[in-house]
Amino acid sequence: SLAEPVMGSLNEGLVVVDGEGKVVQLNRAARELLAIGSQEVAGRPAHEVVASAVPGENLFESALTGKATETETLITSASGEEVPARVCVVPQAADGGAVAVLGDLATARRLEQELRRRERLALMGQLLAGVAHEVRNPRAGIPSSAQVMLGRFEPRDERTRFVRAILDEVNRLDRIVTRLLQFARPGEPQLQRGELGTLVHRVVDSNREWLDGARIEISVVIAEKVPEVWFDPDLVHQVLLNLVH
Repeated sequence: SLAEPVMGSLNEGLVVVDGEGKVVQLNRAARELLAIGSQEVAGRPAHEVVASAVPGENLFESALTGKATETETLITSASGEEVPARVCVVPQAADGGAVAVLGDLATARRLEQELRRRERLALMGQLLAGVAHEVRNPRAGIPSSAQVMLGRFEPRDERTRFVRAILDEVNRLDRIVTRLLQFARPGEPQLQRGELGTLVHRVVDSNREWLDGARIEISVVIAEKVPEVWFDPDLVHQVLLNLVH
């Protein structure tokens, strides 16, 4: 049999089968993939332990007659779950048995999906950065022109109300563009040790006038003896602002 330490260190499942097609030993990764746990499976038919979910498919039949096989299939685990796996079965010339290597395709596919998701986010970030840049260029001249117009009107002129509305919308647009850039190019968190309660009080106090005007009442309750934690003050400040508004 194969050395236990070697088999135990492998990330892929390994199942050793004798010439009669019965399990001799299997490693930790195979037990996890097949959801066998600690139950004893030595001596059981290999095609029952590593059971294909495809009707009539025996993953060991060809290898036991001297022909190596490799396939991607669904394995029915001991818990009844169908697990996507790559199964490579190689015959052993010495005793007529075989060795099966089981690769967990579910994990591989999750990693592949995560990689694709990151690639999509990176492309989206590039697109957003380009849009933000194109929006900011024409936006730059609007406030200065509006301020010139505002200076030419009398304070009681009805038109000042519309110019101020333009300035307000430009400021709102600027905030939207800033958020787009923050999403497109997120920076590394600058962690500092401190008290979250202090930051919460600061955000609430700085927005008190707006909260009162909107008739919103916020009660801040912080437990006693809250330990200091590591956090990015700017990022947490922005999160709290989003909650407040």
